[in-house]
Amino acid sequence: MSLWEFLTAVLDGMLPADFVVFPAKMLVIGLLLSLTSVATGLRAGIGDNAGNVLPRAFVRGTLAVMLTSVTLSLAI
Repeated sequence: MSLWEFLTAVLDGMLPADFVVFPAKMLVIGLLLSLTSVATGLRAGIGDNAGNVLPRAFVRGTLAVMLTSVTLSLAI
C-alpha cells in the first residue's frame, strides 16, 4: 500500500466530527491550562514560594487537561 492510498483510507474512515473535535479539544485544553495556571498564581499568598505553588498549579492543570479530554472524547 502506498502512502497516498494509506492517507486516502484514513481520511475516508474519518467522520466530519473528527475534524472539529480534535482542534476544539486542543483549544479548550490550552485555555483551561492557562486559566488554571493564572488562577493558581493569583491565589498565592505572601508566605507561598515557588516550591508550594508549582505543584498545585501542575496538579490543577493536569486535572483540567484530563477532565477536558475525557469529556470531549465521550461527547463524540
